[in-house]
Amino acid sequence: MPHPDPETETLVRENQRLRQRLANMERDLARQQALEAALRDSRERYRLLIESFPDAVVLYDPDGRVVYVNQAFVATYGWERDEWLGRKIAFVPPEELARTRDATRRVIAGENLVLETRRLTKDGRVLDVRIRPAPFRAQDGELLGIYVIHRNITEKKRRERALRESEERYRKLLDASPDPISVYDAHGKVTYVNPAFQETFGWSLEELAGQGIDFVPPHEVEKTRDAVRRTLAGETVLLETQRLTKDGRLLDIQLKTTIFHNDDGSLAGDIVIYRDVTSLRKAQVELARHQDHLETLVKDRTRELEAANERLQREIRDRERLEVQLLQSQKMEALGTLAGGIAHDFRNLLQVIHGYAEALLRNRAADDPEREDLQKVLRAARRGADLTSQLLTFSRRMDAELRPLDLNREVREIATMLRRTIPRMVDLELELADATVAVEGDPGQIEQALLNLALNAKDAMPDGGRLTIATGVGGGDGDLPLGGPTVWLEVRDTGHGMTPDLADHIFDPFFTTKAVGQGTGLGLSTVYGIVRGHGGHITCSSQPGAGTAFRIHLPRYDGPLPAAAAPPAQEAAEPVAATGTVLVVDDEPEIRDLARMFLEKGGFEVAVASSGEEALDTYRRRGDIDLVVLDLGMPGMGGRACLRRLRETDADARVLVATGYAADGQAAGILEDGALALINKPYRARDLVARVREILGRPEPLSGRFP
Repeated sequence: MPHPDPETETLVRENQRLRQRLANMERDLARQQALEAALRDSRERYRLLIESFPDAVVLYDPDGRVVYVNQAFVATYGWERDEWLGRKIAFVPPEELARTRDATRRVIAGENLVLETRRLTKDGRVLDVRIRPAPFRAQDGELLGIYVIHRNITEKKRRERALRESEERYRKLLDASPDPISVYDAHGKVTYVNPAFQETFGWSLEELAGQGIDFVPPHEVEKTRDAVRRTLAGETVLLETQRLTKDGRLLDIQLKTTIFHNDDGSLAGDIVIYRDVTSLRKAQVELARHQDHLETLVKDRTRELEAANERLQREIRDRERLEVQLLQSQKMEALGTLAGGIAHDFRNLLQVIHGYAEALLRNRAADDPEREDLQKVLRAARRGADLTSQLLTFSRRMDAELRPLDLNREVREIATMLRRTIPRMVDLELELADATVAVEGDPGQIEQALLNLALNAKDAMPDGGRLTIATGVGGGDGDLPLGGPTVWLEVRDTGHGMTPDLADHIFDPFFTTKAVGQGTGLGLSTVYGIVRGHGGHITCSSQPGAGTAFRIHLPRYDGPLPAAAAPPAQEAAEPVAATGTVLVVDDEPEIRDLARMFLEKGGFEVAVASSGEEALDTYRRRGDIDLVVLDLGMPGMGGRACLRRLRETDADARVLVATGYAADGQAAGILEDGALALINKPYRARDLVARVREILGRPEPLSGRFP
């Protein structure tokens, strides 16, 4: 076989090598294309990942120009992508420029950092943000750019500030409390006691922090353990107990406990509020002793009265009219003698009680928590003094200051007051004589008698009816034992009326048909004493289901009447003209009446409503309400719903909310619903008027007007 030509062999080998190189190039090209496809896929996945980030992401080149921003960046700051691509972003507030430049320098130097700072949005808002910058480099270390992740923490910062402010407010509130307060953690260790705790018990926070308090006397241990168990079970516990002080004294204590929780619902600890009632308990024991003595006196005098009545019943047998009047007169004279004696003894007892309470009060500092309880004792003594005054009026041992009066004028003035206080379902009508109806009388006592009769009539008509006040001259009363010309004043109602056996006793002191705690039984006996003190006579006619009529007969005065008195000069310097119209909404009539009195005395015109539904109706109907004082805890619609409806009705409605749960967590929600301010019950007159003036923007001095 012949040998191939060397040149041919060379060409064959070159051809083989060329074909191998081409095959290698094809493989390299395929590999390169696969790598480029994988790179494109990777970049797309990376882009989609960054686009789906909830945080804003921005990519800068080494010169600080924007290369890329994700959709979250657009949503957070407001600029579209094409507004900043290839440019530098001017959204760093001036006060943050230095910190931002320093952070950039440190990141480029290789430091890993997170920075809390602020940034501006397109519409000028300032956001609190947490940024995490990081460089990216080529394989040779060359800086290719910096990407920065922005997290908007504005709301978190707001909540943190609100929490700090809330904690500070509550700390100041606890520090200012006149009652001792201690706070424990979930393990029963002390975390806080207020200054009043140290003043009362002797231990400071520094002494107690992180440990328990050993101040429960042995005889109170079981009761205290039970209170702790109930508290940890979620119950708010009110406990009468005793506690030891640091120096070993034993105090009578009234305490209240409740727990509080962490955000996750777990037990955080409990809080205990104490009140030292040691001196009050001593005063109450003394008061009870005197009350027992008073009850004994009343029983003794009552037995005397019963004996006197029995003698009168044996001596008087005839039911002719003049004899009946004589019997009533004699009985009431005997009752007057009894009432005068009781009033004398009662006043002596009240002097002891009042003096004892005042002595205790003088020994208490101005910030002593017992002062309020002692003031209650004093107020109770003053109420007793008022009852004594009514007894003395009945027994005619308090002289009337008589002067010429026009009964028609007095009735009109009292009717104005009654129309503001009696329920709307009771119609008040006046039937006044055309002629002058003049008497010599004490205006204050005449007003008291008329008010007592009118309020009794109102109570006799719980479902509504008609109350009539009438006056007249002479007529049908010539046979009364007064002598000379007379005038009369009548109060009649369409209420449930009385049976004859009740009517026989209505003027007896302490006789009442009302439930316990709703009447003293002195109202009509006081009226009787006032009428007799004016030289007059009172009669009553009543039938069950047909109403009641009281007619007062008084000696007629025929002399000249003085002109209506001008207001005192000092009143002119402090006008009472209304400075705005306030709607008071409360389901408790006593609270409505008190608020009306406070505000009217403060110079405001006042309207009232007993429910949220009535408040909405009054607000829409009147159209001139400047401010609504709104109670939260009402039946029916309720205060919170009423507040929302008022704001829906009138976005500019101004509402001051009155509540008794300042710490129930509702305050923030109430203000968010549109209330301008809160006032806690019970409030003083000056506090309510000052808050109303503050809201309405009409500040005015209050000194001298309220206690």
